This record gives sequence, structure tokens and C-alpha cells, in this order.
Amino acid sequence: SKDIETAKASLVSFFQAEERIQTFLNHKFPSLQKRAEKALELGHGMLSAIQADIILKMRLQALTGLEREKLETGYLELMEEIKGYEELLADEKKIYAKIREDTLELKKKFADPRRTQIDEAAMDFTMEELIPYEDYAVTISEGGYIKRVLLSTYRQQGRGGKGVKGADTKEGDVLDQVLIAHSHDYILFFTDKGRMFARKVYEIPEMSRTAPGRSIANLLDLEKEESVTSLLTIPDIQDPSKYIMMITERGYIKKTPLDLFSNVHNRGIVAIRLEEGDRLIETLLTTGEDRLVIGTRKGKALLFEEKDVRPMGRTARGVRGIRLKGDDQVCGLVRVEEGHTLLTISEKGYGKRTPFEEYRQTRRGGQGVINMKTTAKNGMVIGLHAVKDQDDLVLITSQGKIIRISASSIRLCGRNALGVRLIRLDQDDILVSSAKIENDNGEKEEKKETRIDGSDLDSNSGSTTGSTTQE
Repeated sequence: SKDIETAKASLVSFFQAEERIQTFLNHKFPSLQKRAEKALELGHGMLSAIQADIILKMRLQALTGLEREKLETGYLELMEEIKGYEELLADEKKIYAKIREDTLELKKKFADPRRTQIDEAAMDFTMEELIPYEDYAVTISEGGYIKRVLLSTYRQQGRGGKGVKGADTKEGDVLDQVLIAHSHDYILFFTDKGRMFARKVYEIPEMSRTAPGRSIANLLDLEKEESVTSLLTIPDIQDPSKYIMMITERGYIKKTPLDLFSNVHNRGIVAIRLEEGDRLIETLLTTGEDRLVIGTRKGKALLFEEKDVRPMGRTARGVRGIRLKGDDQVCGLVRVEEGHTLLTISEKGYGKRTPFEEYRQTRRGGQGVINMKTTAKNGMVIGLHAVKDQDDLVLITSQGKIIRISASSIRLCGRNALGVRLIRLDQDDILVSSAKIENDNGEKEEKKETRIDGSDLDSNSGSTTGSTTQE
């Protein structure tokens, strides 16, 4: 240490004062380094460079007037202290004894009563409570890549715009579904084999707007060739007052109590029994007392009472919801809500709003009435939503473009109208999915999403629903 070096330098200076003075004052060695080297040479290695520096800085009066006995005593005391520390560090028992001694001394000195309290309840929290409450847009591609993006990323644009790039999908892949969901809600995944999986929204990888996403196989234990065809978001998977309404591509509808799905495990559970060639198109959360509208690809709609469908178990097929003509297929299912209108969207970017009052209520199993006139200009219908003026719509195209528009910008039309342009599409691009964003000044509302299967856009269709969240 510095104290030892100082003591040694002082002792050396005392015994060889005259010689050291001549060495350090010699003009032949002006630099400190050279003086130190000379000192080392004269002292035959007894003097270190640090000691030489200490002597150099001492006043001549102090150098010649040093007391021998005082210097020797100080040096011996330092060496004894060093020996004691070395013995302490070499013995683990002595180290712990020293720690105990010092701790007891601190306790004796500062043992005043605690002025604060430790609240155990404040430490009782889960990791989920640390996750912020935010709204997300969840997208799935036809190739099975999933991600979530903050909803605020997509700003509202005027109707008829071209939208922004939603994802840099892998070659040959296209975006297929979009869903608006709250970070703490559950997402129920329904597959083309009739199985259901449940995950929290925050478990889905969060990525940038243009990221391709991550394989859904990393999130769900899907079988080979199994794919997700419908999504539903709900805040509580154990609500006994709610039902899940399911509609298939061929028009079969089934109602199952929500609490029958509360014990879903990682490998999924059976949600519906599907006939060969049929597939689940859309799921919807209902109260058991709602009125529902089924929509088809060729522009038909059927309005009926939910009570017409009796509750069934998870493995049931369901009953006929609508009678389809020819090669027509179901594309959507919505709940009639007060103060809302029926929004119908077609694959070539057209849409219209129509009051629910224009649809005659019948019983399930009928053919329905005209809902939208479908032509080569506007294409087939891809989905339905029950909207009010304050709501927004998120539309997604097969080439990955996404646009967010206001529902109020879409004109009110009759049942047999073509609608107005919602998005300007590039050549060979079509709409494949849409999601409703509820805007109710912070109240939790249902999020509705529809989609079609981009692999066979003329014949295959599908849709999914979301549930409550905040905007």
C-alpha cells in the first residue's frame, strides 16, 4: 500500500540521506523516471519507483530531520497489521466471526425501532398484471404465420385509399385473417378439423407492421395439414351466461354453452363435428336471446331468432341454419344490435350499410333474401359486420395491404345495391378479411372479424369473430 511504500522510503532516506540528496538533485537526471532508475541502481534494488517518487517530493528539511525510532515503529506496526489481515483472509471461520462482530456492532449502534412497514400483499402479483392493457391487430397468413401489432399503428384513412403494407409475407403466402383484440383477452382458435385452442392475446408474438410473423405451429399443437379457420376473442372463458354460436361453410349452425370450453388444454379440445368437405367458417359470442343474420358469398342474408337453435354439446354437428342454392357458401354471421346497421363487404373492395329493419325475420333453415347485388364489378361477399357510425373498419387484402376507415364514411344503401368503393385495389388483388373496431369512449365492446380462404377465392370462404375490448 501507499503507507508501506512511504515508510520504506523514509527509512531508506534516513540511512542514506546524503547519497539520496545528491542523487535526486543531480542535474544529470532531470526527469523523474531517470532519477528513479538511478536511485534503484544506487540502492541495489532496495528502492522502488514509487519510493523514489515519494522521496523526490519530500522537503529537504524533512529528509534530514527524520526520527529513526518513529519511522521504525510505524513501519513495524504496518507490517503487523498486514500480517493480521492476511491471517484473517486465510481462515474462513475468522472471516465469518469478523462479519458477526461487525454486524453486532452495527445492531448495537443503529438498533432503533423500524419506522416503515413491509406489506406482503404488495408483493403478491402475477406476471400478467405487469402487461399493459392495449388493443392489438392480430393477423394470420394463409401459410400459418401469426403476429400482433399495436392497433394505433394503423391510422384512419379516407375511404377509397390504397392502404399500407401490412406484412412482408414469404413468397407464395398471403394474409388471410385479421382480428382486433385486447391484450388481456383470450383468443379461441377454431380449426378446419373442428378443434379449439385457447391462448391469451399477449402470448402471440408482438412484431412490427411489416414483419412476416411467426409460425402458428410454435403457438398451437396443430396436426399435419390442420389450419385455423375461425377466431374469437373473449374476456372470460368461464362465463356461464354466454354461448358460442358456430356456422359452417355449408350452412350448419350450432350453439354450445361457453363454459363447456373452460377446460381447454394445450392439445386443444373438440368444438364441433364436421362432415367431410365442410368446414367451420365463423364463431360468435351470444347471450341466448339474440337475433342473428347469416350471410352468403352470393349476397343472400337470413335473419332469425337465436332461440331457434337449441344448445348442444361440443361434439354435435349442429342443425341447418340456411338453405344454400347451387354452389353458394356461407361467409358470415352477425348479431343484430340496436342502433347498428348491417355492413356487407365484397372481395373487390366494395361495401354498403343497410338498416336491419329492411330484412324480414324468418325461421332458421330458409333461403334468405337479397343482401347485396354481386357482379363482376364488386365480386363475391367476404363478410358482414353490425356497425354504428362511431366504429372503424380494418380491411386486409391478399397482397398484404391494410387500411383503416370510418364506418360513417360508408353510404347507407338498400338491400339490392352494389355499394361504394372502400379500398382501391391493385390488379389481381382482392379483399380477404375485415375487422370491426368498436369506438365507445372506453367501454368494452365486441370485435368482429371476417375472412375468406385465399387458396380458392371463388369457392372457399371463411370468417371469424372477435369479442370485447377497448378502443
